[in-house]
Amino acid sequence: MIAFVKGIDPEIPENRITEALNKVGLDVINVTRLNRKDDNTPTSTIKVTFKDANNPNTFIHTGLQADSMHFNAEAAPQNKKSVYNITFVFNTIM
Repeated sequence: MIAFVKGIDPEIPENRITEALNKVGLDVINVTRLNRKDDNTPTSTIKVTFKDANNPNTFIHTGLQADSMHFNAEAAPQNKKSVYNITFVFNTIM
């Protein structure tokens, strides 16, 4: 339910992006501009969180149209790292 858009001018505010997405019928929960770790300056990448699971798929295919500019969207990478239950592992070994 998350997608990313790269290459957006930092002068385009998040509320304008939210309005553009709502105008085309996508239910958006949150639009957040990502910041750099070192100096906390805004980047050109935006994270979009959707209410419905189908909205990110539609958004990835259509992209974002804001201020007469078109931006391609990317799907959020899935977390494929398995989580180990440490208590279970150590209790079985002992």
